[in-house]
Amino acid sequence: MDTAESGTESGNEAQAVDDALGGYAILARELDNAYRSALDRMQARIIETDGINAHVGALLDRGYVEIIPFGAEIITSPRELFVALADALAQKVLPEIAHVAGRGGWRTRDLIEWDEPAPTSLVGGREYLLGKIEYARAQSLLEFLRRIVIRFNPNVLPGMAIRHATDDLVATFAVETAMGTAIPVRRGHEPAIIRMLMTRHGDDPMWQVLQRHHGGIVRGANALATMAMLRKEMAIAMSMSDMLNQMDVQLAQTSMRYEAGQAFHGGGYMRLALQRDGADFHLGPSVYELLREVVAEHCPDVLLVQH
Repeated sequence: MDTAESGTESGNEAQAVDDALGGYAILARELDNAYRSALDRMQARIIETDGINAHVGALLDRGYVEIIPFGAEIITSPRELFVALADALAQKVLPEIAHVAGRGGWRTRDLIEWDEPAPTSLVGGREYLLGKIEYARAQSLLEFLRRIVIRFNPNVLPGMAIRHATDDLVATFAVETAMGTAIPVRRGHEPAIIRMLMTRHGDDPMWQVLQRHHGGIVRGANALATMAMLRKEMAIAMSMSDMLNQMDVQLAQTSMRYEAGQAFHGGGYMRLALQRDGADFHLGPSVYELLREVVAEHCPDVLLVQH
């Protein structure tokens, strides 16, 4: 597909999203405008402060003097501002659109993807703070809204939802083999088991769920939940939400530390068991059949390899 065709397809999809989301898309865009206006003010204050410090330094013949610390000019960080707006948007939209909440309420914070690069300048200095603002400008409340809809009512955007779900499924469970990309499946007298590897580096503590592990578990479970909702299997989707909430409550009591085989249950549909180097998703027959059908239909290049 050439660039023009790709751009047209992207534009058509964006219009379809706007049509599907209606007034919510307008609200998200208005919040994006307010968010970027706040970032503009933050940036202007930092640049103004820089000028004042330079002027004071020149008056004192001392070069550059940081009379006004840059950090004092940003009371709220760009990330805190985005999270506050995202929370407010979610609270406004979810009661009206969500099909699945679970007993622990709606989980949305993990839908905010905020992976700032490591600082290359003095922490707290002008360039550091301007870099944080520049990164923040790439974030979008409209995109956050799309993620909310895909998670809690994916049938509104079914094409986008299945792409997100299959991408997350592959990212969470697939490995590269001599045969190509595969999701290993353990079968036996138990339900099917698929594993999310929990890699550790250097001084990473053992028997503790790290932030990246937690994110992967949530991503994998929600991919399965999205697939279930697209097939009108609401009980399965609800069980995934309950399982994740159960996990969060228990791990919060132990500072994310766990025992070998510690398990969290999603009704009779799934069980999550934490091992030393992996999180094992024990899938009941209906969930495994759902997984098999979705992979066959939407990920033909990905193999389900039984062992």
